[in-house]
Amino acid sequence: MNTTTSAVMTGAIVYAGRWSQGKPLDIRVGIGTAGIALGLSLLAQGNQKLAQQFGLLILFGAALVYIVPIVKGLGLNK
Repeated sequence: MNTTTSAVMTGAIVYAGRWSQGKPLDIRVGIGTAGIALGLSLLAQGNQKLAQQFGLLILFGAALVYIVPIVKGLGLNK
């Protein structure tokens, strides 16, 4: 998976997770997503495979943190 794709998907998961928890949606999510994308892009210049693996690790970490609140917020846990 492309590092930019994993960074954007991570940002979307975090945004949806914060929304489902009722936390305020502020600019920090966007800045964090851009920072992750930039960091992974810089890492990819040196080692593409390592950057892709870090991107997936960050994506799965965000999914583990926010998947339960997202499912509950959407009402899919019945």
